[in-house]
Amino acid sequence: MILLLAKTLNGRLCRLFQFALMSLSSLPLTADGLEAESMSQINVERFHNEQERVQNILTGVITHIRDGDTIEVAKIPIRLAALDCPEVGSIAGDLAKSVAQEFLGSQAICFLTGAKSYDRFVAYCEIKGSDFGESLMRETNCKAWKKFDVWNRY
Repeated sequence: MILLLAKTLNGRLCRLFQFALMSLSSLPLTADGLEAESMSQINVERFHNEQERVQNILTGVITHIRDGDTIEVAKIPIRLAALDCPEVGSIAGDLAKSVAQEFLGSQAICFLTGAKSYDRFVAYCEIKGSDFGESLMRETNCKAWKKFDVWNRY
């Protein structure tokens, strides 16, 4: 029934619905759709625990930059984990968004933590083999937000 509902939806809503289904599984994710294996083995990750976490990965092209710490990968909103950038509308915030926009159209690999922030999935992302958050911290006034660095990356 769930897959039938997914087939009746279209566009972005369908992609978000498929992503929500995929995020419940323990299989690696791609932005292109559900893995071929059965969805009968569902593992819901409730905490960001390094030892217990299941590696959920979203790969795709960066399709939109909302601000310094929020991007969209294949139109799926991603909040960059443990990154605190100044808000758009300030000089530093506009610079952070501008630097992030240099990566628009690039292939991203995002490691989902299992958390959500508003409409966004929280993830550590890599672009061209480099940690995207580290790149932004190096080039802008974005800072590591230690309180939310659940995988101790920064």
